[in-house]
Amino acid sequence: MCEEGAVTVCVRVRPLPASENADLAEEESIVWKTEECTISQLDGTKSFTFDRVFHSSDNTEEGVAASVIKSAVQGYNGTIFAYGQTALGKTSTMLGTKDCPGILPMAINDVFNSICGIPDREFLLHVLYMEIHSNTFEDLLCSSMWRKKPLVVREDISGYVFVGGLTEEVVVSPEEVLSWLQKGEKNRHYSATEVNERSNQSHAIFRMIIESKEMTDISSCDSPVMVSHLNLVDLAGSERATQTGAEGIHLQECCNVNRSLSILGQVIKNLCEEQTYVNCRDSTLTWVLHKSLGGNSKTVIIFTVILTSFEETLRTLQFANTAKEMKNRPIINYVTDEDALLKRYRLEIDSLKQQIEDMSSQSQVAEIVEEKYALQNELQEKIKNLTEMLVTSASLASAQEFKFPRTRKRRATWSAGTTSQEAGECRLGSFFQKAKQFKKPCLAEMKASVSLECDDQGMTASVTIPEEEPQGLRSHLARSKSCK
Repeated sequence: MCEEGAVTVCVRVRPLPASENADLAEEESIVWKTEECTISQLDGTKSFTFDRVFHSSDNTEEGVAASVIKSAVQGYNGTIFAYGQTALGKTSTMLGTKDCPGILPMAINDVFNSICGIPDREFLLHVLYMEIHSNTFEDLLCSSMWRKKPLVVREDISGYVFVGGLTEEVVVSPEEVLSWLQKGEKNRHYSATEVNERSNQSHAIFRMIIESKEMTDISSCDSPVMVSHLNLVDLAGSERATQTGAEGIHLQECCNVNRSLSILGQVIKNLCEEQTYVNCRDSTLTWVLHKSLGGNSKTVIIFTVILTSFEETLRTLQFANTAKEMKNRPIINYVTDEDALLKRYRLEIDSLKQQIEDMSSQSQVAEIVEEKYALQNELQEKIKNLTEMLVTSASLASAQEFKFPRTRKRRATWSAGTTSQEAGECRLGSFFQKAKQFKKPCLAEMKASVSLECDDQGMTASVTIPEEEPQGLRSHLARSKSCK
């Protein structure tokens, strides 16, 4: 299934601060006006039309992002960019505030809400958070002491570009995703400039990998898995270095940001002109996101502007107008090999279940009874932990009765003398130790069999041996026919 369509281009107008509103009583400094999907000069000299024009009171996520999120759950790659000059609300558009959440937190909730409406599929979700600082990648989900070595962009034989060594966290609830997002935000590079007190000096990419499989195909190892990447990108501010007053290392950071944004603009321009070859490798930003630029992805670019700036707003609107011509070719992504983490988890669960079945079919000789039950409990615990990482509409519905994130229980460890079942197992072990004293012939050589019965009162074990057994062992068993 393939769809070809233009990239969705939107403009978000930053509201004027209260101090500026007071100074603009007569609106003499406002040079742009908005009207439905159009933004133009007051005198009508220049006018631009886009898919949407958002004002400060509009909900950006409901306007354009919701369709991309829904498609990502259905197997399409999706990317949402926020582009614009610093201090015009890119990070606010993506993250929002506690009272007015932005695209990122609302997109996370939309993913889980969409899963609730698909009861016939199971999902595996994992997230990663990275930033491009001074043209190198850094992992935002790692502690600072492990982030000293820059990460390297790699490409496999199939052409898939990825960042090696990134931390990927499996998540099962919106609250769990938001906690990782908050941790990553604390590790981002910010600095104060003359334009903005808290200016981000890096591009940040939050990626959620969504894997899903039909519930009816759970036992089939050959059935395909849908794998989609949802990228939410907060680009660093685009402005001239002279505007920021940056010096030293901050000036170098500003130059690196401007260079990567310049290459991004050139790549988009070349794609719009439908050139035969477009080089995305000149910048780490365009290389790692090359599928989102004229490739296999549904892409939305949100440009932030302000109505009081002529030159910067005009430059941004011209770039946005060019991006409208870019075409993508999104397809539903299927994976049939073990590259899908969901398939590897399912294979491991099936393998653990098979081990338990094989152990149950073995003859229960005295030497392996205790080891077998301990190993079975361990395998069951592994199956439980792996299954808890899979998300379905039913699991989300039951989890809503409690508060996210769910607390995973530690494995229970029995201690002797606490319950009747535990005491029975303790005495059973002592009985087997005594039976091991009869080494010639041993229980296994005599083909002895052991049967166990459990009820509310405890555990009963019985040993059956052939007639040709040693007299000492039979007399011992006569005194200890069962243990409770």
